Formats: sequence, structure tokens, C-alpha cells
Amino acid sequence: MDINERNWNILLDAIEKERVVPIIGDEFYYIKDETSGQDISVQDYLIRELANKFNVATENADFTSIADAIEVENIKSRNAGIRTDLYFEIDNLLRTARIRCRSNIEDFLSIGKFPLILTTSFVAGLESALTATYGDLKIGIYDKTNRNDLGEKLSATTPTLYYLFGKSSRLNRSYMVTDDDFLDYLHTWHNIETRPKIISKYLNGKFLLLLGCDYPDWLFRFFWHSIKNFSFAPSSHGLQGVVTRQPNTDDVELVRFLSRIQTGLFENSNAFIAEFMGKWEKRIETENGDANDESSNNQNDNDIDIFISYADEDREQAINIATKLTALGASVWFDKTALTSSERYDDIIEEKISKAKRFMPIISKTTMIPARRYYRKEWTLAIKEDDYRYGMPYFAPVVIDDSDINSEQIPKPFREAHSIKTDAEDFETQLKKLIRSIRS
Repeated sequence: MDINERNWNILLDAIEKERVVPIIGDEFYYIKDETSGQDISVQDYLIRELANKFNVATENADFTSIADAIEVENIKSRNAGIRTDLYFEIDNLLRTARIRCRSNIEDFLSIGKFPLILTTSFVAGLESALTATYGDLKIGIYDKTNRNDLGEKLSATTPTLYYLFGKSSRLNRSYMVTDDDFLDYLHTWHNIETRPKIISKYLNGKFLLLLGCDYPDWLFRFFWHSIKNFSFAPSSHGLQGVVTRQPNTDDVELVRFLSRIQTGLFENSNAFIAEFMGKWEKRIETENGDANDESSNNQNDNDIDIFISYADEDREQAINIATKLTALGASVWFDKTALTSSERYDDIIEEKISKAKRFMPIISKTTMIPARRYYRKEWTLAIKEDDYRYGMPYFAPVVIDDSDINSEQIPKPFREAHSIKTDAEDFETQLKKLIRSIRS
């Protein structure tokens, strides 16, 4: 089924109503290879390292062949009492590997419209990114029993990340790696005694969006049949889901299958996300009209997105940050431009801090110096205000030089919050994510 303009609108409407469940595969997780300096997928990294360790030809290696090679090694060394397994070896590698997440999937998931996010990967690639965006995150892991089900209520402001096929651990077969593992997991999902009932019910009738889950035709059908609550019959007319995958000449039957179940096929995950984000931003702009421009000229005192706190020496950089935030649609309270000399400074500062959705301290070498400065009074007021926020994200520190955010000179609540560095390549993207988290 083509994703034409009508189907794009169906998808956008479903996301707006929080009816879409993204299912994120391994494609978006990578490791920076220390030897070549190139990005390498987590799966390719694990297979390469394990194939080298257990003498498996890398051109034909996969997790199944490596598991077989490990078993041969176990037989050879059984007299020495040495035994290992594929899962133990994978977990050892993952404990020292720095897994990174593609920024485009972070941007996509940060729009604040997904109460439930599923991942078919066993690596913790999304957790830190989602926590940085939302400030809090619920984690669920299917362990082939119905014990680890969803809570009764889901929230897009505090989404649940659910590991559909387990998460990496040293427990043998506690997560899916080989095709045999995959079938075993789906078998337990089909069993009413081991299937998590709440999540199964929740997925029934939802719009599924599979990104980076590149399974063979037969395995994909089994997977879809399980996730869609054992029915191929669409619940209504129109687009029911979207699958992104690399084109394959052997996928003719899969394409026909997707068409029958009213599911669109997009040939590239990155291209899909780029097109979606463009359409989503355009929709938001259309809905808001000129409201952002009006609010920047006639700011509503009760609608302050971000309060910026800075040392006088950093005024120019603070103004640049405020300008970028305003251009991106945020309502910013900026004391040097919003106050006049006749106003009661202290009272107004305290009032604006209490009304702001986020407090943004500008961190620099100047603020690292212990001194009696007014910005420190603002920091103290903000930390007191945070006590009334009941765990909701409030602080959004921005580091404008090479200062260490983890220094003891920086208040602990700021150190524990997700900070943004102005010299980061994705600085503006980080600002966009901050604004989206406020809007969600």
C-alpha cells in the first residue's frame, strides 16, 4: 500500500490521538569502531568480535553459527571445567561497548505522542535518549511470562519502553538472539498463560509503525500475527500500519501480504523519518498559525516556557540562546530584556521562575567561581521551586564553554539533569527536543 498524501494524513492523525505504537529495531543503534573510526551496527560488532574469538569465518558468521562454535569449545574444554554460552559472551561485550542511538530516531520519539514504545532489540540503545527527553521513563521487559505486563495506565508524558524480546543479561536465553530464540519467544506470546494480557489488549487495534525491523517474510508474518493479537483482519478501513525496510527482490510475497493487511511499505527508515518530521513540523506550524510570533511580542505571564539565568559576563551568549529558542517557538523570559528599572526586581524574578516550565542555568567558567552573585539567588529560588514539581523535569542546563557540569561548584540538581553544550553539532536539535518535551 502506497503512503500517499491521504495515508500520511491518516498516520499524522493517529499519532496526534496517541494511537500509534512505534516498534524500533536494531538499525538505529551503533558503536564507534576504535580501529577504523567508522560507525558499525551493534549486531555487526558483536558478530565480528565473537567470530574472531571462536574462530568462525566472518563472511558466513551469524549468532547461530557462533553459538554452535561456542558449544564445540565447551566440549573441548569440559575437562578444565570451563564453560560459556552465547548470551554470557554478548553481555560481556555490551558491558564495555558504548552504544549510541541515531539522532533521527531520538527526534522522532521526542514529539511526545507515544505512550508505549516497543523495541525488538536486546540492547539498551534508547533508554538514555528517552530519559534525557522526558526526564522519566518506565521500563518493561518481556521474560516469556505474563508477570512483566504493562501498568493499567499509559502516559505520553512518561512513556513506557518495552523490550518485546528481552533485554541483555547474563541469564541464559533471557533474550532473543537466534531465529530459534525468536520462535520460542513468539510461541510463549501465543500461549494465553504466558502472554502479557494488558499489552496484548492495548496493541489490538493500534496503528503499528515498524522502524528498522528487517525480518524475513515468513518470520515477519509470524511476528505481525502475534503482535496484532492473532488476527490479520484490519480493524477498520484505511491505512493500519507502516513498515520500513530495505528493498529486497525476494520480498514480492511480503509486499502483497502488507497490501492485504492495509500496511504501507517505506523502503528506507531514515527517509521515512525525515519526511515524517517535515510533515509533522508543518502540521504544528499550521495549527499554531502566528501564535508564536504574537506571544514573543505580547508574552503571556502565565505561559513561560523557559527562564534563562546567567552571569552578566555571559550576556551575549545567553542572548544568542534566547534568540534561537524564540525562533523555534518557545516563550522565553529573559530578565535583561523583560524587566524595567521601575519594577520590583526580586519579587518579579521569583514570580517568573515559579511560572516557567523549565529553568535554564547558563553554565560557564564564570559561574564556576564561588562568589556572591545574583544568578546564584536565581539558582536557589529555582531549586526550591523544583520541590513543588513532584519529579517532573524542570532544569535544562546549557554549558557554553569547556566547564565540567559535574563539578562540585554546580548544584547537584543541575548536575543530575540532562545538559546541553553549545559547541555540540546537534545543539539546535537538542533545543528542539527540549521544546518538544515542554509541549508534550
